[in-house]
Amino acid sequence: VTFTISGPGLSAANVRPGTTRAQVRELLKDYVFLGGSFREQYYLHPDIVLEITFDEPNGAYSQDNKVKGPVVVRKTAMPQP
Repeated sequence: VTFTISGPGLSAANVRPGTTRAQVRELLKDYVFLGGSFREQYYLHPDIVLEITFDEPNGAYSQDNKVKGPVVVRKTAMPQP
């Protein structure tokens, strides 16, 4: 199941197309960052992953890369240690 996140009071709801990678990381600093390059993922809850896609002109990774599409939330199982 994939859906776009929305709703008041959610840091993730402030992530919109055009938001820079640095701004996204600041907004989501309290969540577990899973990594990524043109697509980053964060755990919002043990079974909820937030996925954000960035533009990377000419393959260039930068804190200035901008969110390219809608923020997507996926239900998944968090890996157990």
